[in-house]
Amino acid sequence: MRVLKMGFCLILLFFFMGEGFTASAAEGPIKKVMTVNQTYKAAFTSDRGNNHWWWSASQLPNPGGVYVITKINGSMKLTGTAYDPEIHLASGDNSQTEYMVHDVLNRELNYTKGEGVGFRYLFLGIRGESYTNYGVEVTINTIEYLSYPMNVDVKLTPEKYVELRITSPGGFYSIPKIKTRVEAISDGNRLLPGSNAGASTYTDTSVNIGRTYKYRVYAGATDDTYRGLSILGDYSILVPSPMDETKEIAEQARDAAREASQNASV
Repeated sequence: MRVLKMGFCLILLFFFMGEGFTASAAEGPIKKVMTVNQTYKAAFTSDRGNNHWWWSASQLPNPGGVYVITKINGSMKLTGTAYDPEIHLASGDNSQTEYMVHDVLNRELNYTKGEGVGFRYLFLGIRGESYTNYGVEVTINTIEYLSYPMNVDVKLTPEKYVELRITSPGGFYSIPKIKTRVEAISDGNRLLPGSNAGASTYTDTSVNIGRTYKYRVYAGATDDTYRGLSILGDYSILVPSPMDETKEIAEQARDAAREASQNASV
């Protein structure tokens, strides 16, 4: 009987280990679809153009978190005497000289080559004889994208510094053009060294014992150093003094004694 029980337990152990391994191996970017159903119209405010080209920028909906656009599904309509339409994605709205992805409607974007990475604005480009005599409308039905799960772990180092580690189940450095940023918001939004770059670990050495520090962590897939970053969350941690540590040890001993007493009663 004992042998049978042992064999049954081993079967259960291998089953759950197999389940865990499978789930871990499958983790990574998640394909998602965001419903938009919105029409963007070119809003030209002056007759300034370059060889009769005019542009209009609209901000796209933001799925939140760390994401990369893979496809924009929709349609386009021209009015008046417009011709040579172009639809672009751009990282900013103030300059059409920023890096763009051209002709993005209804086609797969190759994010490994930078397409769809970090772009937040839809540019409508059109050509015509007069900006008052034409128009362009783009209706976006859905935006397909990859969402990257992110984890943030906060702990104390042996030197009593604060360490923040940003990870992703699918591999942090496999995220295209990943940028991160950490601010100590308990210290007037003090920026930690390494911010606005691709750092995965931050160490705050400017801390004092006996204080609680609060950090705001940002991350995003972007061409820029800071635009397009999403807030991953706020994280607090106490840098304990010797008195705090003594108190914590005493509380742990008290809790252990209570648990032992309860187990003995049972």
